[in-house]
Amino acid sequence: MQFSTEEKGTEGHRSCDVGVQKPCPSQKLEGYQFGFSLKGETYDFYKTIESLVSDIYKKIGLNQNKVFDLNPSRKKTILLELEALSFKLFRRKLDWQFREEELFESKEKQEVFSLYLYRTCYFNLAKICLLKYWLHLGIIHEEDLRTDYHLLISKKLFQIEANLIAQRQIWLFSKQNAYSWLRFSEEDIKHYWKILEDTKLRENPHHFIPQIFEHFCQCFADPLKIKTLSIPLVEFIGKQIERGGLVRKVGHYEKTKSILNLCAGSGQFLSEFAAIIKKTVSNSHLQFEFLTEHFTAIEKDLFSFYFLEMTLVWEMSDIQSFKRGSLLHYHPFRLVHQNNIPGTLDTQLLTEEESFANIEHPQGDCKKIYDFVKNTQKVDFTIVCTSKQNESDLKTYMEIYPELKAFYETDMIASSWYYMIGLSKLREGGKLFALSDEYWPRLLGAKKLRRYLLEHSKVLCIFDLGVHLSPRYLFVFEKCQNKEERDSHRIKLCKLKSTFNFEDLNYVDKAIQEVCEVGSLISDDRMEIFFGPVLQQDLSETPWSSLEEFTYVPILKKIRDKKPPLSSLFTVKNPNLFQQEEDENLLNLIPTDKVGVLGTDFQYQRSDLELKKDFQFFIYQKASHVLTPKLLNIVLNSKLLKFWYKTQCLSAVSRKSFTQSDLYQIPLPSCESSKIQENFSEEKIGQFFAAIGRRDASYLEAGLLLELKYGNTQVVYEMMQKLFDEECRVEEQIKKYLDFQTEGKTNWKRIKDIFTLQEQSPLQNHPHVFVEMDCKDIKNFCFLKARRLKHPESEEDFLQIISLDSQFLKIFADSVYLSILEAELEGRENLYWDEMEQGIYLPKDLKVFLGFKDEIFQKWMELEKWKGDIFRILNQLVFRLYGFDPEDNNQFSAQESSKFIEIISQSVQ
Repeated sequence: MQFSTEEKGTEGHRSCDVGVQKPCPSQKLEGYQFGFSLKGETYDFYKTIESLVSDIYKKIGLNQNKVFDLNPSRKKTILLELEALSFKLFRRKLDWQFREEELFESKEKQEVFSLYLYRTCYFNLAKICLLKYWLHLGIIHEEDLRTDYHLLISKKLFQIEANLIAQRQIWLFSKQNAYSWLRFSEEDIKHYWKILEDTKLRENPHHFIPQIFEHFCQCFADPLKIKTLSIPLVEFIGKQIERGGLVRKVGHYEKTKSILNLCAGSGQFLSEFAAIIKKTVSNSHLQFEFLTEHFTAIEKDLFSFYFLEMTLVWEMSDIQSFKRGSLLHYHPFRLVHQNNIPGTLDTQLLTEEESFANIEHPQGDCKKIYDFVKNTQKVDFTIVCTSKQNESDLKTYMEIYPELKAFYETDMIASSWYYMIGLSKLREGGKLFALSDEYWPRLLGAKKLRRYLLEHSKVLCIFDLGVHLSPRYLFVFEKCQNKEERDSHRIKLCKLKSTFNFEDLNYVDKAIQEVCEVGSLISDDRMEIFFGPVLQQDLSETPWSSLEEFTYVPILKKIRDKKPPLSSLFTVKNPNLFQQEEDENLLNLIPTDKVGVLGTDFQYQRSDLELKKDFQFFIYQKASHVLTPKLLNIVLNSKLLKFWYKTQCLSAVSRKSFTQSDLYQIPLPSCESSKIQENFSEEKIGQFFAAIGRRDASYLEAGLLLELKYGNTQVVYEMMQKLFDEECRVEEQIKKYLDFQTEGKTNWKRIKDIFTLQEQSPLQNHPHVFVEMDCKDIKNFCFLKARRLKHPESEEDFLQIISLDSQFLKIFADSVYLSILEAELEGRENLYWDEMEQGIYLPKDLKVFLGFKDEIFQKWMELEKWKGDIFRILNQLVFRLYGFDPEDNNQFSAQESSKFIEIISQSVQ
């Protein structure tokens, strides 16, 4: 009897007599989103896979009866595979007799057998693609197809090995297994190769085999509970690792860095890193070394392990040493059964291949995975992938994995093992990339895990990829034993929003590099990237709710909500276009005061007569209204809008300058005059003026905030402009003091220059400066240069004066005097010393001089403090104008505003 593959009437499905209606790839994948990248668009390569799968599946349907005619040994292999698939699909054992008739008696067995045929289809398709690639590389020729293609692969892999039977067992995909019963003729293979012609294997072999496996998983992930990583996500992680380089210098030699992949899309990552190493390293020996030694992977699913092995062979095929028949028995991978990984304890049957690979249940010798990982050398990068596991008794694993004892607690999450083993295998400074569906920072059963991570690593970044993606989270750690460095670290957070377009992760990769300091952040309709609000030392083993709940969206919404854009009240002009007649006519109607835009700074300009600068734009008032250019300048330079620029005006962040569009979209406060004009407004203004005169910041802040909330807002607007004028005046005064310090050091000469001359004495007879003369004739001592040295016995400073004829003088005095002398002697080369001594003056009494210096610095600090007070008062008023009122009558609004103001103040320095 032959099972039919004719299509039935079920819409959107293809079925055969041996299977429950299973989704046909070509139908299910129409418009399907493959991870991030396709978004309704199907690549030509995926169309090729669909065509090949459909074609091969038809051939399997015509030859499926041959399965039941195999010898008893082969039948047993397939029977074990069917039993394993039955458990994966239905979580229970089905009683298989392996007779054709029983497939018509049970729909469950039909579904299992249909799925088995699809797996056979994809497995053989991958082998055909590998052969096609070898044909392109010249490793095989078309006449080689006269032999069985399964045997051809084995022969080429082990063509220099004397004992084929012993060596062939190393590569599981090349030996006889449950899927290798299918045989294609030479004509069949050439037909499939013809379909593959347009895929250009030679030019673009990147991710070829992993994409076939990804295609299978996208079709059959739900019933099998298989999770494959999206290739764009793999490429994104690859870029983060590539940025630090995959090669290190060891003395005069180069050595590739090492990577441990623990059950995390090993095939996809292998092809990604192989592409990187081939692109960055021209040495074929290093390429071969990386593939066979420094990329170590552990895979827990036998079917995916086959594709992992084929990917390794694919990537090694274009290395010169392979063509010479290299030692391909170097196998860097390990296949372990999922029962040997905590959190996945199930009593399912093992296939013959799994038994052959010495995979056993935890009750047996299940320390193999532990010993394998434990004995592996330290690595530079670890990649792990965890998912929400079924609850199981983790106590079973305590003796197998002793490290788990340190993590055991009530409701412990199974993924703790992955983080522990992944971090422990890293060198200092190495990075762990963990993909997970669990957000352990707030899970109750992750108390000890959080403590372990805080004590051994810096949590570099947390990516939230959104509720529709699986795995949803990506955590990046750096191993760090320096407690001070860990404690002072802030975690970078990247939250993708539901509106994010997953077609391209390059945008995320570029944006995350721009957020490189605490003050920098990005927030738009697709994502938010920023540093967390707390230091790592402020986090503990308790849930990290501050990271989970924190977001800038409410702040930006409140800034923008019901606020008019700058374009509604002001016009922005490019000064380079002022020569045009129409612009000149327009400017005649606009007030002369304006705001100049220089880079990302705003400067108020009272008229065109002021000093001209290279402004990119000028902002003019369209008509007469309360928000004058001077008030606009205050608002634009406030902390609140600087926060806005960093989150919204990406052009300003990346190019350090605004565009006209950036300026026009800035939300401005709705400033309106009070309808009630008080009779004593002039008296209030007089009181505020007096407070400015005595620099009473407390009175000004309290009075103006009360006036803005309950009084005459017009008074507030006028006083804001007066405070701005005062700030400018103070700024000019401060400029006079700036040269009293140079690079953080006191400029003693500058202070001496304004010190009273009557209080100074010439160097020649100064009572506190001692000149030691080692020269023969001081009158002929012509100055060349001065050096400040330390006395070998007293460790005190002194000046060594050198003449043109290499004679020396030594000057001993207080360090203040020496600093003044150093500055005075600059530019006096070729002058005679006896004349210089009479013209250099130093303060007589050092205490009086130091008191004079303290008085200058005190006035300077008072001006700086007054300037800071004015800036703080103006910022508080701007916060209130935008609706951020910590003293709001509504308690919730008051707390929210207080929190938002604190966050903005921390983000903007």
